[in-house]
Order: sequence, then structure tokens, then C-alpha cells
Amino acid sequence: MLALLLMGAIVLGQRVSLKWALAYVTYTTNIGTAYFEHSWAPLGHLWSLSVEEQFYLIAAPLFLVTSARNARFVVIGIWAVAVASLVSLSVQHAPLITFVTDSFICFGMLAFGSF
Repeated sequence: MLALLLMGAIVLGQRVSLKWALAYVTYTTNIGTAYFEHSWAPLGHLWSLSVEEQFYLIAAPLFLVTSARNARFVVIGIWAVAVASLVSLSVQHAPLITFVTDSFICFGMLAFGSF
């Protein structure tokens, strides 16, 4: 998809932002949105795919080394980190977009679905 969009942008003479292109390729769109730009990227909807990929990069190994009996403790730990992130961002008066796209808050929501 990204290759097709890049080719289309070149054909149409559109300027391509290197920083966002790198964020799309490395699945860090949500981090750029939440902590650097505080606004949506040109392909802003890719933030959710970034969160999902980051979650599986971190959570999958945790669940692989944890017995099924103790998996709930991994989920509870992820929730604890999500709450800590939510509190930390609240204390800092972070912009609303940061709460929406923060990896750890979103990890908590994804973990909720696995409980």
C-alpha cells in the first residue's frame, strides 16, 4: 500500500514527507502523532496499525513465556502500565490526541480484549 501511495504521489507531483514515510514503514505513526506533532499525519489512520504491531511485538513474547494459567497476570500488568501512562499524561496535561494514540493506553485496551 505504501509503495503504491508513494508512486502515486510521485506521478501526481506531490511532496512526500520523509519523516512520515519513515514512521509508516517502522510502524511508529502513533508515536510521531502523540509525542512530536500533536496532530494527525497525512495517513493518520495508520496510527492504529502501529499500535497493534507494537502490541504484538511486546505482548506475544510475554504470552509465549507465560503459562496459560498465569497469562492473566500479564494482562493485569499491561493494564497497570496503561493506567500509569494515563495518570502520567493527565498530570502533564498532554493533548487529547496523545491519550488517543499513546501505545501503552492502547495496549491496555487490546489486553482487555484478551482477558
